[in-house]
Parts: sequence; structure tokens; C-alpha cells
Amino acid sequence: MILEKVNIIDNKDKFIINSSDHKYTWEYYYRQYNNVLDFIIKIGNKKNYTLNSMAYPILFVFRHTIELMLKNNLQENINTHSIKDLVEANRMPEKFLNNIEILDCDSQGSGLRYYTSYNYKNDTLKVLPIIQFFIDFTSKNMPFALPLKENVDMSDKFLVWEWTFHMRECWNIGILRTQYDSMANLLCEGIINSELLVDDIYLPLLFLIRHSLELGLKGNLYEVKFKNKGHSPVSLYSDFNHFIEDALLNIKEKDLFEETFVKNEKLLNLTSKIKNIDNNSQYFRFPVDQNGHYTNAIQNDIILLDLLDLYYETDSFLSFAIPVLQEYGYISTSNEEYI
Repeated sequence: MILEKVNIIDNKDKFIINSSDHKYTWEYYYRQYNNVLDFIIKIGNKKNYTLNSMAYPILFVFRHTIELMLKNNLQENINTHSIKDLVEANRMPEKFLNNIEILDCDSQGSGLRYYTSYNYKNDTLKVLPIIQFFIDFTSKNMPFALPLKENVDMSDKFLVWEWTFHMRECWNIGILRTQYDSMANLLCEGIINSELLVDDIYLPLLFLIRHSLELGLKGNLYEVKFKNKGHSPVSLYSDFNHFIEDALLNIKEKDLFEETFVKNEKLLNLTSKIKNIDNNSQYFRFPVDQNGHYTNAIQNDIILLDLLDLYYETDSFLSFAIPVLQEYGYISTSNEEYI
């Protein structure tokens, strides 16, 4: 529930994106994700044991920052997401890849965004040594790397614990979505507390919101064993809506019918807004598509507050709609097998 702990309404001015400053460059996207990575390191240094609950999105941000850093240095559109391939293209020493290879769990980085066969099999993942290596190596050997303001202390055992992730705690798509929600919530808190400026991190924040929507829809379809392996929110919502409309035909209780209908309409609104700015889960991550065309992610009509408000209004519905309606017999399991 990404707005559970933050007061967006009284801080509206802090969530206005100055879209006229947006740039479709590798450096611009890299800087935004680098800002979030720096903020995560800052949060970790508080040692409140908060990072483990966001392990997958933290690792995604870390990995994606490295990918954007390497592509920015090449200054060309290389049609690969493999860290290994990008390290080789940059002619970097093998030492760099060896120390961060745990982040390259698959060639697409999907294992950090989805619950797939690429997910980490080991329970414990110690990330602090990787963070320290990355900070030290980039500051000394990579002049093209953007600096990180924060540093870490490997001798601090409490900080080591803070950066120790128990990956098996994320054992289904619902928990994965909660982790992405928590990360979005963390960035919203950072904006409200004036630790972050929305103009410096809106691309990662928008991706987290969009990805949470995708995971929420997929999680519902998983409950009824329905297969949709795509990334389009419209396609996923269409399949989701098929089951909701069937349920509405069977619901006799007036209050439940009205709540289901209204929440579903708001979810459609949220899905449509996301679709208009990023239909394929690429635009908030990369400045150009696979063909080298500008992604056109940021337009003047993007209102972050509207997206956050709709997400808040539909969060519980997106979390529990199909499982609850199924439990009460309003929805039956699909004949298709979800993979």
C-alpha cells in the first residue's frame, strides 16, 4: 500500500514534475537511478533494518544503475541488457564483473523484477561488499561514473546485517509486489521529508508504481491459474476484468456490488493512464526503445498526484479482489494453466 504511511495530500507541490526539463539521454536516466541508489545507501546507513523488506527492488535499482552507467559511457544504443556483454563492450577489467556478477542473475534482469526461475535460490545474500566494491572501483577507475555521495563501513557489523538480504522470504508474486510498493513508499517519504526532489527521481518512482500495477494484475490472475506472461497493463487488465465482470453478474449484495464496480472503474482509469505513458515496461527505464527511437515517456499531461491517488484508491482491490471473490464463490478457476 504505497500511500499507507505518507501524506501526499498536504505535500502536493512536492510531487509536481517539471516535464520541460526531461531529457532523452542515457546520462539523464542514469543520473535518476543513481540518485535513488545513493538514497538507498543513505537509508541503509541508518541501520533500521528496513532494506531486507525491499531486497528485490533494491537489487533492481542497483543493477539498472550499472546498466545505464555502462550504456551512457558507450553513448550508443546496444540492444542488450546483459551486464557481462556491456562490461566487455566497455573493455572493463574482469575484476569488475566478478565482483558484481550476482546482480546479473539473468541476461535480462528479469529475475529482479518478476517471480521467475531466475530468482535467487540461496536464502542469504550479502550485498554490502558489492556496494563497497562498486563505490571504491567507480570512484578510482571510472571517470565517466557519476559520484555517490554516501559511503559504507564494512567494519560495522550492524551495517553488514542491514545489507544482508534473505531472498527466500519473497516466495510469491504478492510479496514481490509488496516489496516494490515499499520502495515506492520510501521514495515518496523521501520527497515529503525534503530528502529527495521529485524532479531528480521521478523515472524510477514512476517505474515502481507501474511495475506494482503489473505485478498486482498478474498476482490476481495467478490466483485463478490464468496465463498472461505479457507486460501490457491493458492486456493484463482485460484478462483481470473478465473475471470481475463474471463476478458482478453473480453478486447479489448491493454494497459489495457497488464497491467492486467502483473500484474496478478506478483500476481501469489507473491502467489507462499508465498505458498512455508506458505500455511495455520500457519507457521509465530507458531513453530509447530497441530500435533507437525516443520512448516519449514524459509528456506535459503526466500528473504524478493523479497516479498516486488512483493507486491508493485501488490498492486493496488490486491486492485482494479475485482471491476474495473466488473464496465467496463468485469466481471460478480458469481452465488455462498459469505458468
